[in-house]
Amino acid sequence: MEESKTNTKYMVLTKGIIIAALYLIFVSGLEILLSLTGLGPQHSEFQVKTSAYKIGSYTRETIINIIYLLSGIGILYKQVLARKLALIILVISTFFSASGIAWTITKGPPSLNVWLLSFLIIGLWNAIWFYLIYRAKPTETLDKTTLGDGWFKTLTVHKVGGQIKESNRKTKNLVLTRGIKIAAWYLIVLGGLDIINLLIEYVVFQNPEFQAQSSYFKFGRYTRVSIICVIELFSGIGILYKKVWAKKWALTILVINTIYSTYSFAWSFAKGSPSFNVWLLSFFIVGLWNAMFFYLIFKAKLTETIEKT
Repeated sequence: MEESKTNTKYMVLTKGIIIAALYLIFVSGLEILLSLTGLGPQHSEFQVKTSAYKIGSYTRETIINIIYLLSGIGILYKQVLARKLALIILVISTFFSASGIAWTITKGPPSLNVWLLSFLIIGLWNAIWFYLIYRAKPTETLDKTTLGDGWFKTLTVHKVGGQIKESNRKTKNLVLTRGIKIAAWYLIVLGGLDIINLLIEYVVFQNPEFQAQSSYFKFGRYTRVSIICVIELFSGIGILYKKVWAKKWALTILVINTIYSTYSFAWSFAKGSPSFNVWLLSFFIVGLWNAMFFYLIFKAKLTETIEKT
């Protein structure tokens, strides 16, 4: 038996902070879909810009939206870091959102008065969410952990605002071995690369066969790929935060990813419609690659936590 003591901090989820977190998630999801499907505002001044400029613009917006999404979900899981990220990104996004609103109102280069009005509106709107998140109180946690037989049993005491509050509950977490960390970072990098690849494909490489498809087909593909990318990112980050649900999501998305990655790999390899042998070869390569990470995640052990609050 081994014993250790650790101090951690979590957030207290009030009604206000929950509403703010859900707002961050909703806005980020909506913005990602609009940017990837091309249904958002399109200005002639932007369309004549170079591909490099467009990629930079789309990448910046996507990064901001992903941070919004991660901050919202992190807050719901009581992570103090998510609160800090949310406050920072709300300030940064105010400037870019004000610019977007100004251009949308005037449908062209805005005047100084429109800029100021847009900044005032967005600034006041974001200030509401900033206040709700800023006033959230952290919870100080003291953990006494006993290790035995591959399981962790933890007695946890929470201190909020100088007062001790007591209750009992059981939770389960993942044990972070080197293998599970490698698999988690693979999912994060994979999700990020898939998003970048999608942006480059949307802005630079206009496949004539794909461009000839209907708007509904394009919307469906961009939506599907976006959802897969987001799940890959969340699964990897969730595993690093020892969340059991992240393990289940990761195993599921690796199976789904194998199917779609095989499809993309076969088309890229054949540079057109692939033959049956190319399909089989692609499935074999992608399947073996993903099976390695599937095994690393599947064999991860769980921790049982008994909390007295």
